[in-house]
Amino acid sequence: MEDPFEQIAEAIRGLQAAQISNTRMLRAIISSHPNPDALKEAWHRFSSTSIADVEMQIAADPARRKMHE
Repeated sequence: MEDPFEQIAEAIRGLQAAQISNTRMLRAIISSHPNPDALKEAWHRFSSTSIADVEMQIAADPARRKMHE
């Protein structure tokens, strides 16, 4: 049986690898897009909406709000 900390470390390594991969993929998509500036602007608009939705859900739910304080 693995140590719980080792399992957490392995999960973090996996998340870091996925983040690096996603960043590289996004850079490739943006650089090959015919209008990279419009794509960046759309990306920021859509991602900020998702972040705002999550923040509103946390603010509206007392149990989740305690987790993030």
